[in-house]
Amino acid sequence: MRNIKTFVVLPRVSTMTAFLAAPMAMLMSVSVSAHHVGMLGNDLPHVTGKVEKLHLHAYENCPSNEFDGSNRNVIALLANYTNDKDGVVNQRWNDILLTENSGIPDFTVVDGNACNEDGAMFNLPNGALWDEWNDPYSAVWAVFIRMRGEPNTGMDISLCYTSEVSGGNDIVCDTGAVVGRGSGGKPKVTDVTRKLLGFDTEPYDPANPFWDISTTGRAKATLYFYNCADLAQLPGDIGEGCPH
Repeated sequence: MRNIKTFVVLPRVSTMTAFLAAPMAMLMSVSVSAHHVGMLGNDLPHVTGKVEKLHLHAYENCPSNEFDGSNRNVIALLANYTNDKDGVVNQRWNDILLTENSGIPDFTVVDGNACNEDGAMFNLPNGALWDEWNDPYSAVWAVFIRMRGEPNTGMDISLCYTSEVSGGNDIVCDTGAVVGRGSGGKPKVTDVTRKLLGFDTEPYDPANPFWDISTTGRAKATLYFYNCADLAQLPGDIGEGCPH
């Protein structure tokens, strides 16, 4: 099991709950932009199937717009911010709340601004989050990250959830995926499937999952989501956690 830390949880912000209950008409159009990776290159796997993208941009001055229901493929973060996983949580800065709501299109950005105390919200397909501890090779989706920001910038992204074992009073976080861009050279592509989609804790009792993000500088990154069935058509074992 990866190292985990716990800290006190703040109840969900009511505006998020209210938004999810709003009519589907508020969720504009379709899912996050899709492309064929063969067109993108950049050291990513080349598949013929659809690949979903989510951009993460850190700003020194937070956008004033909430971006609720805008279905952007971008989520705004606060630059040079460290989420203290050992401290008391009293806000949701740089948190991306994760849902698997079948009533919302897959890969929809429900709230595109994590640069505030409410956090952002992103809807994943049903089954995208999985029990890595008990079934390490049962992932349905894989995710890769590519840093695109300025030199010497980076992100530390952890998958966290509310622990029901403790009565919902604690938050548990896996050791995060630390990614960055050095002083020069080509941005690196990293497979972060296990870090961002796989729960590596026992007992398996996740609730209210979210990504907890710390930033260095005005970091920018893109997450690429692949269906494991498409990666299985490629030679070699590509996609951490995908069946091989």
